[in-house]
Amino acid sequence: QWNQDYGQVSPEPQAPAMTSSAPNGASAPSDGGDDLSVPTSASSGEMASGIPGAAETPAGSRDLVAVVTDVLDVRIDPQGGDIVYAALPQHRFSLDSERPYVLLSD
Repeated sequence: QWNQDYGQVSPEPQAPAMTSSAPNGASAPSDGGDDLSVPTSASSGEMASGIPGAAETPAGSRDLVAVVTDVLDVRIDPQGGDIVYAALPQHRFSLDSERPYVLLSD
């Protein structure tokens, strides 16, 4: 409606041109699949959890990613991205304590 009122010309649809990229006498590649790679099956440990590499890491041992700034001290579990620890290093747990105030602990 706006285009009709203000004199805008609507673009005409163009039919796609059918061109052949292969020169005369050359044949198109066959669908034989000779150059296609076939995925291999996953190991039984990976299939059990559905997550590749999950069977390699025991549940009790995990390497946390530490993000420490002047305001926050955060630990992030790389498997899932969960924040498992957060503390405020500038604030103390109590007046007599040297421990930082912990907001979140696993």
